[in-house]
Amino acid sequence: MTSDELTISEAAERTGLTRHTLRYYERDGLMLGVGRAGSGHRRYSERDLGWIELITKLRATGMPSYYAGAIDACESPDSYLSSPRLAAASVPR
Repeated sequence: MTSDELTISEAAERTGLTRHTLRYYERDGLMLGVGRAGSGHRRYSERDLGWIELITKLRATGMPSYYAGAIDACESPDSYLSSPRLAAASVPR
């Protein structure tokens, strides 16, 4: 871990969110590309913390979380296109 990376506990403390919420954001596709240590533990960068802050502000306006995911797609379309959520949405019904 480099000095500019935070553990999930440290990121939770800095953002005021719970570890559970941070995991949920990643699982729900709102946090793409969260780094991992060799042990598999999450490592949050300053960029991740900025994104968490934006998600928190958008959620405070009443915006559903799936819209925040669409905003992330505008910022980083390559990572969004490979997301499990998009793959699931592409399955014909």
